[in-house]
Amino acid sequence: MPSLTHLFTPIRVGPMTVPNRIVETTYSINSGRADGLPDAPFIAHHVARARGGAGWIGGETWVLPTPLAAGRADEILPGTAAIRAAVYAHPDFVPRVSAFTDAVHAHGAVAVFQLTHLQSLLAPSTVPPALNSDAIPRPLDEDEIDAILETYGAAAERFAAAGADALEIHAAHETLPHCFLSPYTNRRTDRWGGDDAGRLL
Repeated sequence: MPSLTHLFTPIRVGPMTVPNRIVETTYSINSGRADGLPDAPFIAHHVARARGGAGWIGGETWVLPTPLAAGRADEILPGTAAIRAAVYAHPDFVPRVSAFTDAVHAHGAVAVFQLTHLQSLLAPSTVPPALNSDAIPRPLDEDEIDAILETYGAAAERFAAAGADALEIHAAHETLPHCFLSPYTNRRTDRWGGDDAGRLL
């Protein structure tokens, strides 16, 4: 079909070449990963898409650790997850993720992972990050923001060591990056807020 001329042709995305334009977008299947790492059901589900011809395999969303105060409980609530655990620091992280990326690569596809901080009671400003919540968050201080940014770099290093081809930063759906980007939820007057340039920093 003339309208599908480019669908099955390779495309360059940054430094990587994707074999075609068919993408398995990032989503969570709630299968496997009992310890937070890829296991047989996780690999089988996603690799089936690569075997079927998808050139870009989204390896689900990975929640990064939040600098919670001492004594404060982790937040595991509907739509929120502020946790201390850094899954990427698990001693088995690289071999277990490598098993997934190797299986994806064996079918000629690229393996892409999404990183995020979900909405929580730590936020840019005292504006609830979701309209279905009455909880008023506490604004993050600059040290906490720096700590959160460090988690992206630390995770990227570990995913690269495990053979990831690319990473996405999830910045929609009231995630913490979304809350910093939006003038509705980011009312800060320091370098992390204000105009578009400040909110994008």
